[in-house]
Amino acid sequence: MNSKYPLHFFLFFNLIAGIFLQTIVASVLVLIAVLVFRVKIILSISSILLILISTIGMYGIGLIIAGITLLVKQTGSILFIVQTGLLFVTDTLPSSNSILKLSRFLPLTTCNIAVKKICSGMPYFMDVIYLLVSSFVFICLGIEVFNIFLFKAKKCGNILFY
Repeated sequence: MNSKYPLHFFLFFNLIAGIFLQTIVASVLVLIAVLVFRVKIILSISSILLILISTIGMYGIGLIIAGITLLVKQTGSILFIVQTGLLFVTDTLPSSNSILKLSRFLPLTTCNIAVKKICSGMPYFMDVIYLLVSSFVFICLGIEVFNIFLFKAKKCGNILFY
């Protein structure tokens, strides 16, 4: 808390370390799937880049939840509801078009749509622009909301309990 660097930088590098470890695990599993089970994997540089951009945008949503955690502390049920809700509204699981239209502003939804278009050979330029804007808005909003909640938590004395 007394560092000259903002706390969200440390949280971001913690995210990067987690992604690095998960990438190693996923790479081993993909290698086994390709070599043993002859699974064909469609992977392109543009898909990976879109997933990274989406991750940054979703990190902004994580910062908002982290800020709420600083004030409320008991956020296990809130986090479960958010995770389950994102699973159904971000087109990760097949859902109706009306839900998809409502969740289109989330970076994960736009990324899923763009990666599907890349895999099927459809044009995806407007989805990339929409993803960039959405991710930028969520990362800026997340940092701002986190800083506001951090200030309120310091003012209330909640930081002493961490």
